[in-house]
Amino acid sequence: MNYKLIFNVITRPNSCFEEIAQDFSPHYRQALAIFAIAGLVVIFPNLVEMNQWGGPSEQDLLLMKSVSLVMRIVISIIQNFVLIYAIYWVGQKLGGNASYGKAVTILSFCLIPSIISAIGLGVATSFTTNYLYMEDAGNSLDFDQDLSQSYVVDFFSSSIMSYAFAVFFGGWTLLLLVKATRILNGFSLKNTIITIVAAICILFFIHIVFGAAMGVLGALSRFF
Repeated sequence: MNYKLIFNVITRPNSCFEEIAQDFSPHYRQALAIFAIAGLVVIFPNLVEMNQWGGPSEQDLLLMKSVSLVMRIVISIIQNFVLIYAIYWVGQKLGGNASYGKAVTILSFCLIPSIISAIGLGVATSFTTNYLYMEDAGNSLDFDQDLSQSYVVDFFSSSIMSYAFAVFFGGWTLLLLVKATRILNGFSLKNTIITIVAAICILFFIHIVFGAAMGVLGALSRFF
């Protein structure tokens, strides 16, 4: 793993993407590794939250956790694959001449913020779950306190942290995708934005279709 290259993607993405675009083959395997890691680390925050799960039995609980984690990984990998392929496909339609291998290599490095986000959110969730919630439970018995620590707990709740991480790291990822797509295809800013917007719309459409299909399957399962 070339950590210097990863650092360069974070600190100076433009020059780094241009360097990769000139000859992507030496970086192809590392890009695939980043793609795989991005699909796997999404379960890190879920692992922390699952410690609070309850179930009818230990065996049923283990099954629920396993199915949930596997589905989360599969969905994440499919989502990243669809996004990268959609950017490549729309780019081809707009006159881009980049090969699919080059597109996968450069665009996979844009997933680095999602890896950092998943790890950071997992650590933050673990901290709030194991420290703030415990402290809040103890302090809630002290009725003489003017300000309950629950205000702190509410502020650092998993949902609020998830939104904050999604906005910051999602924006970072989007910025990298814009830079990478422009360099990958030699596009103007206009064509770059069209490519990214169209790819996101394709991804969103597939999400809707997949969600509808799962809903239908869930409804049909009640009859069997």
